[in-house]
Amino acid sequence: METVNKWQSAALNGLLLSVVTIVYSLISTIFHPGTFVSVILWTIKFGACIYLLYYFMKQYSGMFETISYGESFRYGAILSVFSSVVCSCFAFLSITLLFPEQLDQSLAAMQSVIEAGNYNDEQIDAINQVSGKLPQIMLFWSLFYYSVFGVIVSAIIANYTKKTNPFAGEENSIQ
Repeated sequence: METVNKWQSAALNGLLLSVVTIVYSLISTIFHPGTFVSVILWTIKFGACIYLLYYFMKQYSGMFETISYGESFRYGAILSVFSSVVCSCFAFLSITLLFPEQLDQSLAAMQSVIEAGNYNDEQIDAINQVSGKLPQIMLFWSLFYYSVFGVIVSAIIANYTKKTNPFAGEENSIQ
């Protein structure tokens, strides 16, 4: 059997997984679908991401005669983190370079909240400081969110992609 480079495979599959989120983001940004269509598109994206993660983890585990839950989970987690990095970088580039009007809309919404609320000067200064770093905050928040979600889903899926030999003794099983 050929040697499998887990990192290379996870990076490629993470890139493919991130394409689903990027396509969804582009469709939502360019076409501005209504609420109902947005919910349908998000549901399709959500299901497609979970299915692809399952597919890639199953494909990886298929390369081995036996694979433990832990090894399958690690592969899924690595794949999810690679995908998270790509999606987060795209989100950052999207609001800073590709579609800067999104950032302007967000800042205008924050400004209207400030004007409508009863905030003191100290609170307004804090909000303005945060609004100046909104792209960076969104980058790290999306990286965290996508990674945590991917790790949780990988933990669930790994239970279905592990392969063990029930007849092997404990000394022969992969940990």
